[in-house]
Amino acid sequence: MVAKRVLFLGQTGVSKKEALGNLATYCKKRYDRDCNVIDFDRDFLCGRVPQNAFLDANFRTQRREWLDAWDECFQKAIGPLMKKERDIFLGLHGCYTRSQYGSRCVIDLKKVAQFQPTLVVTLIADVYDMWWRTESRAKGEAWRGMPTLEHLIAGRRSEVMVADLIALECTERIDSLVIAASHPCDTVAKCIFGTDPRLVYLSFPISEPRRQEEKGDLSGIEAVSNLIRLAHEKQKSDTDLAFICPLAIDELPLSLKLPPPDDKETEETPFTFERDKLRWDLARLWPLDERMTKPAVPHGPFRIQDIRKAAGSIYTDVGWRDFRLAEQADKLAVFNPIFPGRQTATRGVANEVTFATAMGRPTYVYQDPALDPENLCDKVWLTGYGAGTMGQSPSAKNIKREKTIEELLKSL
Repeated sequence: MVAKRVLFLGQTGVSKKEALGNLATYCKKRYDRDCNVIDFDRDFLCGRVPQNAFLDANFRTQRREWLDAWDECFQKAIGPLMKKERDIFLGLHGCYTRSQYGSRCVIDLKKVAQFQPTLVVTLIADVYDMWWRTESRAKGEAWRGMPTLEHLIAGRRSEVMVADLIALECTERIDSLVIAASHPCDTVAKCIFGTDPRLVYLSFPISEPRRQEEKGDLSGIEAVSNLIRLAHEKQKSDTDLAFICPLAIDELPLSLKLPPPDDKETEETPFTFERDKLRWDLARLWPLDERMTKPAVPHGPFRIQDIRKAAGSIYTDVGWRDFRLAEQADKLAVFNPIFPGRQTATRGVANEVTFATAMGRPTYVYQDPALDPENLCDKVWLTGYGAGTMGQSPSAKNIKREKTIEELLKSL
């Protein structure tokens, strides 16, 4: 068997250690592979110098400490396992976060590339979960590290960028995937050990079902949740199929439920975020014991002005993140792009399909006829009806309409 060496990056608060441990356990059970987990920062970097001393040092000192720790890690752990052709899951921070410098990268890309990863994965998580984890770990002592929501979002963005740079530095062409740690273990395991893995991005309306829910209509929520459950069942029965779901990250409720500001609001005004009430319920989608990580235990209220400062970043991250998830997929599975009262597909879905099909991604679409009695899905959006003498755009030819949800999933 060819050894797999997977590099996992992830911002502080993602719970990378938990994710890698659960993933390794799953891969042993599912594929009978003994995956050796190495946590570079915990096992080597922090073993040389106290974590707070390293985080507070100037960037040249950080670089020197990082290089010494990497050489030790390569000599004692990575190198021997590579010689024995063992499977390795290597956890690494691509950047470090501190209030005095924000997000900083001091790693040596060329040295990391010597690990010769077969895949690079950046694990991401909801920013409120990351904040709760880091606050709980700090126990009120700032020297342990108490990043703000803004710091965590900046760090998350930087992790993705560093992961891409590492992938480009490798001599062999490898993928750099962004995957939420709340996905089932099977999703990432397929990408690692699948014989011919097919990564499919699930594209569907999110805001429209929520607006329906506010009016007391749960049909949209239930329909989308049912699709994801069926996709998960299909993933488990197929040896090489993996689905990426955008709802594995669901941050907008944190900022959208803020009350209007008033004169009494200060930097310390508390705000309690009811995650289990406002977030799309992941229990509708995947069993808890199948996920790479469990949700964080809420650790007190947020500071309301911290959320206001981060709100713009939370909103803009939705766009680039969903485009990235669509870009890294091999195919798109699109569900109910038309909702009642609309003359075209919901904007998010339409943008994802336009983006993906322009890059040549095969896209399969199911539209519930009851939600689209005028067949706008075909007439306006899919077939280029009324497009004139030039007919369909080349990208529209990458779209195929399916008559049932079962046919949609079967076609993938």
